[in-house]
Amino acid sequence: MDNEMMKCTDLTELAQLLIDKGVELESNRAKAEDVPRVVMIHDVPHLYVNNELEPVPVPEPDREYRPDPFIPYTLDGLVKWIKADTDHFFAKENPAALVVVESPTKVSVYTEVRGFYKERVKLAECRYAAPEIPLNRYIDSESLFVNIQTCYIQDDNRDAVLKVVNNIKEEQSEQVADDGISQRLTMKAGVAEVSTSIFKNPAWLRPMRTFTEVEQPVSSFVLRIKEGKQAALFEADGGKWKNTAVKSIAAYLVKQLAGLNLVVIG
Repeated sequence: MDNEMMKCTDLTELAQLLIDKGVELESNRAKAEDVPRVVMIHDVPHLYVNNELEPVPVPEPDREYRPDPFIPYTLDGLVKWIKADTDHFFAKENPAALVVVESPTKVSVYTEVRGFYKERVKLAECRYAAPEIPLNRYIDSESLFVNIQTCYIQDDNRDAVLKVVNNIKEEQSEQVADDGISQRLTMKAGVAEVSTSIFKNPAWLRPMRTFTEVEQPVSSFVLRIKEGKQAALFEADGGKWKNTAVKSIAAYLVKQLAGLNLVVIG
């Protein structure tokens, strides 16, 4: 441009030259903007043409094949599977896996977020097969007695509840003095008094409600007895035992899996 300007003989010619160059530059700029190009906005590709942005349709890839999760039935089995690592899920070069204590009866193992769909793959799922424990409803005293004896951890509190429940006899009439906290049961057969028992609520018991590898959490129950040889245990801890169980499971797994390429969350 300097050479062309030097050839100009007067200001009019120089002015016209500058106008022509400006028109040429504007035309080139407009042509450049007409060239489509892709701009990434929040990880979403947009097509940029004529100063306008339009989303670019991106074909979604097929989902990757996922084998069924490994399903052990004990925490000990889950720990052995993770330590064996036959499929190299927990190799040091891989991102750390997540071992999640989802409830007192469920532990799952997940990969990191990956792939086009940003998903975690479930590698394993361990569930505790809890026995049936009737709570918050009246049942016959014999069934409750058997259930407490077979599905609760033995201690002095359990034995005290068993003694009360076992003393309810069908051929006897039960007189129950109840102030809402304690119950005084006078057992009679005809005119002869058999026994008198005072039981105070709540009862602190440890039913088998989580994995056997950890200590069963203790929680409070209200024992209620009514005519017709009916009895019931009502939960009275507001579900606090669930948090206690989850923390116990997490602590157990942290200890058993120390030094491995995973994170335990509970």
